[in-house]
Amino acid sequence: MHEATRTFCCRAGFVLGCLLPTLLITGWIVVRRSPVYAQAQQTQWQAQLAQTLGLSAQVERIEEPRPGRYVLHGVTLLDPDAPKHSLPLAKAKRLELGRGASGLVIVASEGEIASEHLPRLWAILHERLVRGPEVARTPVHLSLSSLTLSAPADRADQSLKLSDLRGQLLSTASAAKAIVEFRPAGEFGEPARLSVERDRTKHPVATKWSLSTGATPLPCSALAPCIPSLSNLGPDCTFHGYVVMEVRDHQWHAATGGTFANLDLTTLVSQRLGHSLSGTANVAINQAIWRDGKLATASGQLRASQGVISRRLWEDAAKELSLQITEPLARFTDAQVRYHELAVGFELKERVLRLAGQCANQPQDTILADEYGPLVMGSSARPIEPIALVRALVPASDGSVPAVQEA
Repeated sequence: MHEATRTFCCRAGFVLGCLLPTLLITGWIVVRRSPVYAQAQQTQWQAQLAQTLGLSAQVERIEEPRPGRYVLHGVTLLDPDAPKHSLPLAKAKRLELGRGASGLVIVASEGEIASEHLPRLWAILHERLVRGPEVARTPVHLSLSSLTLSAPADRADQSLKLSDLRGQLLSTASAAKAIVEFRPAGEFGEPARLSVERDRTKHPVATKWSLSTGATPLPCSALAPCIPSLSNLGPDCTFHGYVVMEVRDHQWHAATGGTFANLDLTTLVSQRLGHSLSGTANVAINQAIWRDGKLATASGQLRASQGVISRRLWEDAAKELSLQITEPLARFTDAQVRYHELAVGFELKERVLRLAGQCANQPQDTILADEYGPLVMGSSARPIEPIALVRALVPASDGSVPAVQEA
């Protein structure tokens, strides 16, 4: 081969094998580090998150430590229908995404959800991920080191921090199932478990919800944005137990059992119903069943201590619920009396309510007692109409009470 040809081949090899790849790699690095590329990647991820979740998304910065694995910093999710400058529904300091052998894996840190916006956030995610026709067929696994359900500024002490959150979304053409496990921060033992399953093989299509609190009671105030009636139980009330609900074609059936602890009777009764009743109560529900949205059966016990009850309430209760007022209470002339213990077992079955006194160290069937003895007595042998309980709790001057199941 001629020397000029050899020189040309060497130079061509150097250009094609060394210089050109180096220039391409250098150019690619420069492009990837340029603000234009970063902006394009940011826009792409924001659009992809919005399409997947049904939420407006903002991402501060994206990294790609290796091909197929991405790290998203400063992720913010907003309600697409909310006015501009509205508070975000959820935030995450860092999201790492990648594909594993079992599907898409998402690892997140320091997430935050505004508790007052929790119903709206869940409604959008449920509509897109559980009910939506374009649910991803690839299983999604979520791991979150900490999640804060932040309460409004005037109730900041009611914020709830969760840890070790694990989630999974499985989907097929006939069903979708989401499972989330978590613990309150600093707690150990069996985690709480929430599952949502939508079965498309039955018509009308049904969605089944299931919540188990695990080893640690959950504060009712954290769930109050989703179930407003829980706010009536007081800021310190907790629930330990299970809830199962099935929603089908605007009808729902449910069952629950467990214990409501540290229930504030002042918040539940005095501030809402016009009667005076204070004290801290524990309510143990053996089982309660709703059919077509109506309470069908329920049984359990209520125990409260160291509170005050008004004359108007115990007189109305005696009249409407066929309870017996003892002689010491009948002679009492003040508008209120301080009690030592309030304990009553209840059973609702076949539209008949039965109440039985269960005060400890007192005569049988004692419902209310002070340190000297029984004040109010009641026996389960006497059947009561459920509406009578409503009439006893709502003063007559506050208006009539409709005799319907909702009351």
